[in-house]
Amino acid sequence: MRVAFGGTFDIIHRGHRAIIEKAFSLGDEVLIGMTSDQMAERARGHPVSPVKKRREGLEAFLRSLGHEQFEIVEISDVYGPAPFLENLDAIIASEETKKTAEEINEMRRENGLRPLDIHLAPMILADDSCPISSSRIRSGEIDEEGKLQRPLVVNVGSKNKAKIWATRDVFLKVFKKVEIHGVELETRASGIPTDDEAIEGAVERAKEAIKNADFGVGIECGLFVNDKLDSGFFVQYCAIVDKRGVLTMGHGPGFVLPQSVVADLRGGFPVAEVIKTCLGVSTIEEEKGTVGHLSKGLTNRRKLTEHAVLMALLPRLRSDLYPELSKQNP
Repeated sequence: MRVAFGGTFDIIHRGHRAIIEKAFSLGDEVLIGMTSDQMAERARGHPVSPVKKRREGLEAFLRSLGHEQFEIVEISDVYGPAPFLENLDAIIASEETKKTAEEINEMRRENGLRPLDIHLAPMILADDSCPISSSRIRSGEIDEEGKLQRPLVVNVGSKNKAKIWATRDVFLKVFKKVEIHGVELETRASGIPTDDEAIEGAVERAKEAIKNADFGVGIECGLFVNDKLDSGFFVQYCAIVDKRGVLTMGHGPGFVLPQSVVADLRGGFPVAEVIKTCLGVSTIEEEKGTVGHLSKGLTNRRKLTEHAVLMALLPRLRSDLYPELSKQNP
């Protein structure tokens, strides 16, 4: 099978490698359209390496991967020769270029040729969950693997120390350099939110907090009531939103509350007063939390929050398995 794809290939990066691997996994012969110097400069808005240099770099890269059955042709528009070639079977596209691939097939129909099978390659994201691109690499913001060359900036929609520390601890396990900032948001009602309200609250906090950061993090505790078990649980929910507006969610372990507490919370009494009265304490430390008192110090709010943050971050750690994360402006 003969497969086609195109690109500028100014600086070859991990995103290019994903497309190349997809193409050679499908076909035994690959046609690659490389944008001309004029087309590349029009599309990019800045100078790129000459096509001769880009071709040599791509050829060397392909051969370093053990590929020999390929042809590189220079193209001056987004369609290239694909609408006119009879001996072509499939085309590789991304979410961004899928529409162009569909237009190529429409042109092929008009030319009496069989439409190409369209295969989507995943968009490879950098550390900040934004796409890897040659322009970002050229500017020094990221490297060819998508690693940020500056600290990752994360805004947490709270001044609660346990939430800020938990977010910091989780992000530092994943990224080398991180700046964490707590953002003061408008105070919510004193009553405990229900399950759905907690999710909505976490999402709202994340979106309000992000501002100019790479990620906004919202964390909200909710009361989950299971009538079949006649029990109520506290569950921490975490929402993480990136600069493109893409959202991921997670929650931590839930723990059962005394039935008297559940009854008072469902009655609308202020959560802090209900918990302090039940536990017989005058204050509840931010890091310790209710779970710290109930577990006699075996765990605390910060540890539970870490689980929620990690679960919300999890899809971003394996974005190759979550293609929905690559879609712009969801």
